[in-house]
This record gives sequence, C-alpha cells and structure tokens, in this order.
Amino acid sequence: MTVKTPYEQCWIVLPLIIVFSFSAFLPAQGLVPGQISEIEFAKDSLPKSLYNMVSGDNVPSCMTVRLPDDYQSDKKYPLLVYLRGRDGGRNGNIDVAHEIAGSEGWVIASLPLFKKSVDKEEMYGGIIVSFDDYPVISKAYSTMLGKLFELVPNIDSDNSAMVGFSNGAYTIAMLVSCQDELVLKHFKNFVLVDSGYWYLNGLHKKALDKSRFLLLVGDRKSPERDILIRQAQMILDSSKFVKAGITLRFMKDTGHQFPDRYKQLVGKWIRGEDTIKLKTVKKQT
Repeated sequence: MTVKTPYEQCWIVLPLIIVFSFSAFLPAQGLVPGQISEIEFAKDSLPKSLYNMVSGDNVPSCMTVRLPDDYQSDKKYPLLVYLRGRDGGRNGNIDVAHEIAGSEGWVIASLPLFKKSVDKEEMYGGIIVSFDDYPVISKAYSTMLGKLFELVPNIDSDNSAMVGFSNGAYTIAMLVSCQDELVLKHFKNFVLVDSGYWYLNGLHKKALDKSRFLLLVGDRKSPERDILIRQAQMILDSSKFVKAGITLRFMKDTGHQFPDRYKQLVGKWIRGEDTIKLKTVKKQT
C-alpha cells in the first residue's frame, strides 16, 4: 500500500473542485442587512457533514449568513467565517461570529464541519479532523463559500478572517497547511482557538507572506494542556523565520473553552487593533 504525505493528500482534490458546479443548489433565501439567513444546500451537492455522521440524521447542510446593519451594495466589507467545535452542528454557530464581529462593518457566516468518515474507535469517537479529510472539506467549502461569494460579491478579501475553535481550529489549520486555493485567496487573517497548532505548517510558503495568525490557548494546568502550550509556543518561535505574522495569547484560567472576553479580543485583532499584549511561556530546560 502506498501512503501519501499530507501535501500529496491535499492536492488530489483539485480536479474535483474544477468540475464541481452550483447546479445542485436549492434556491437561496434573500439576504437582508441585519437579519440572519440560512442557505440550505441540496443533499447531493455536498459531502455528508460531520454532524450527520455523528448524529445519524440526514438533514441538508446549511450555511448561516448575516449582512451587517450598515450594508450597502456599492461598498466592500470583510467576511468573518466561524467554525465551531465538536461535530460542527448542522449550520455552525452564527451567534459566536456575531459576538466577534459585531453588528456593523462585517459580513459574517458560519459553516458546518466535514470529514471523509468517522471511526468511533479513534480518540474522541473519531470526530477530529485530519489531513486525509482535506479533499472532502475543500470540496464542501469550495461549494458553500463559492455560493456566498456569488451572493455577496463585494467582499474585502484582504481583510477577511477565519476563526475556529477546537475541531474548527483543526479544520482551518489543515486548510492553510494544504495551501487551499480558495481559502488563501479570500482570507488573510486566521485565528486558532485552543486547538490545531500542530497541524499548522508550510508557513514559509509565499502564499502566506501577507497572512496573520492569532493563536489562543487556555493556560489551565494539565498534562494535555501543557502539550498544547508547547505546540503553540513552537509555532510562535518559528515565526522569526517566516513572513507570516504570528501572535500568541494565553487565555487566563481557561481550559478547553472560548470565553466571551476572548471573543471580544479576537474582534479587535481581526480589525487590526493590535493592542494584544503577548504573554510567553518559559522554554523547557
């Protein structure tokens, strides 16, 4: 048996993206500034979502979208995409995206998570996203985000952001490491909350020269958390060798959570309000 490297696994999806079309979409609901809209996709237009795999349901996957209160079609707005943890839910969690970005100035969206398959004998019941899931995830997000860009063409890609917590952070790190064309074209700011750091590689690539990364990790003491802290610190240490900007922030007295005060901090960071004070961990001796 031939075992493909993560990068080899990443690139086998490209032919799939090229031939996939929007012909299978259900009619999208109208997008109204200040209102949350669900865009539902026909079942045969997307791979099976992680939510459906875990829950046993067979419901259509949804992308949840909100235009800002101050939306005007002749102005550009950055896009915030939020990916939640665990199984991702049927339609993500638009409320967290709203908490981060606020009601004005940003288009926000939340998407479900995807995997090739779930092996319940694996750690955490097999729900953790990994590199061999890339072809499935890339195809799904190419479809969903492609539809969003079609509906809202005035997106400011230079300032758009992706934020992920837990399994959502694994997903973002994997997409970045696989140099996903759509993601790197439309997003320059990435936030990984309490997971995903050890998936983050390839930061030396030219495509990431103008990208920024914020790594948030809870500092509550535990053997598993100490590993997370070391992983995040290693990414920060490596930043001296790459052009991509890396910021590391430790969430005080926090375990595997995304507290409200740090959602507000992320909101400031994605707006370029770089007032975050860095806090480092002493290197092991």
